[in-house]
Amino acid sequence: MTATEGPTAFTTAGRSDRGRVRRRNEDAYLLSEELGLVAVADGVGGAPAGHVASRCAVEEMQRHLTENASASPGERLVEAVRSANSRIFREGLVSSDQAGMATTLTALLADPGEAVVRIVHVGDSRAYMLEGGRLRCLTQDHTVAARLVARGRMSPEEARESPYSHFLERTLGGGDHVEPDLYGHVAEPGQTFLLCTDGLTNMLTDTEIERALGDALPSGLDAAARTLVELANDKGGIDNITVALLRVDRAPQDPVSSARPGFPGLGGS
Repeated sequence: MTATEGPTAFTTAGRSDRGRVRRRNEDAYLLSEELGLVAVADGVGGAPAGHVASRCAVEEMQRHLTENASASPGERLVEAVRSANSRIFREGLVSSDQAGMATTLTALLADPGEAVVRIVHVGDSRAYMLEGGRLRCLTQDHTVAARLVARGRMSPEEARESPYSHFLERTLGGGDHVEPDLYGHVAEPGQTFLLCTDGLTNMLTDTEIERALGDALPSGLDAAARTLVELANDKGGIDNITVALLRVDRAPQDPVSSARPGFPGLGGS
C-alpha cells in the first residue's frame, strides 16, 4: 500500500436505533476521533445478554487501543479483538445471566501518519467504502451462506434470502479463542467508510445503500447516518440498526487548527 500525498484527517459520525420490531437494542457502536477508531457490534440474536456482549466488545476495543500504543496498528487491532473475546467469554462463564453471550464486531482504525485504514472483522456486520459515488464491500460475512457463495454453491442473490445467512460461524464470545479477519486500505481524501450491523444490510441492498449514502453525504455525516437508519426502518426495521461513518479529508496545513478533541461515543441504549 502506498500512502497518499499530504496529511489526512478523519471525521466520524454514528447512529443506532432499536428498529420497529425488537424490544431492546442489542447493538453498540464506538466513535473515537482521538484514536482514529470506529466500531460496530451486534449482540447475537437469541443469545443471553447480547446487549452486554456488544458493549463489552466496543469498550474493550477502546481500552486496549488506548493502553497499548507500542505495537503496530494491525497487531494492536487483532490483539484488541482477542482481548474483547476473552472478556466476553470469561464473563459468560462466571455469570448465569450472561452464559453463552456473543457478538459480532467490525472495527476500523485510521492512521493519519500512514494515510492507511485497517479493518478488523468477526461476524456479519460489515465495512464498506464509498469512493467516487461507488460503494464497495470490504469484508466477508462469517456465515454459512457466505461460505457457500465463496465455494460457488449459492449465488449472492440466493444467499440474501437463505436462512443460512443468519448462521454465524465466527463470533466474539463463542469460544476461548477467535481469529479475526484483518484488512488494510490506502486512505484517500474523499473516501467515506461505512461500518454497519445487519439491521441495515438485511433491509437495504448495496445499491440502495450506495444511492442513499451518496445523496445524503453533501448534507454531512450526521445526516447520512440518520438517512440510512430511517430508510432501514421504512423498509420494516426488523432488527436493530447501527451505522458508523468515517470520512477521509485533507488535513489543514496549520497543525493547531487541525487538532480535534477525542469523541468516544457508545450506542445501543
